Amino acid sequence: MGVWTYDETAGDLLVLTGVEGPAARMGHALTLRWTRWRAEVEHAEGTPTSVRVTVPVDGVEVVRGEGGVKGLSGPEKAIVRRRALKELGAAEHPTVELHSEDVTADRDGWRVAGTLRIRGRSRPFTLRLRDEGGVLRAKETLRQTDFGVTPVRFLGGAFSVSDEVRVRLDGVAVPTEGYAADRRR
Repeated sequence: MGVWTYDETAGDLLVLTGVEGPAARMGHALTLRWTRWRAEVEHAEGTPTSVRVTVPVDGVEVVRGEGGVKGLSGPEKAIVRRRALKELGAAEHPTVELHSEDVTADRDGWRVAGTLRIRGRSRPFTLRLRDEGGVLRAKETLRQTDFGVTPVRFLGGAFSVSDEVRVRLDGVAVPTEGYAADRRR
């Protein structure tokens, strides 16, 4: 039994949003990145058996906004970040956590079934992981409202951040004691 560790030093954890509403073209599809996160994958002979991900909410940064009438300025990115922290309830719920309950192999990698906790609300969640030449990749979609997060609205609801957001994880295992031996199996 070994553990592969992933974090921001060798990977990205991103959330990509959309925009909806009658004036959607005025808004920005956002790319948010977490500057701090940690994923631990327990494995037996190179096959994952357990996954645990911990993300400090206050590590969010706004990378870019696509679309809109004009690009996002630095001060506007700061406003978006503050609003995201408020909507995610960062003061009361400082972490997002995923704990697996079952990991099974599928045709492209592994299916991780477990519990995702955001803003203090826990829901069943399934994550599909792929190992692409030593890079662990995952892409999933979730609905903000399932976790008590209200999508941000602008101009009286003329446009808002889409309820459905895409989460993307790409990471290379961070070397730890026994890492090289674990990866050769």
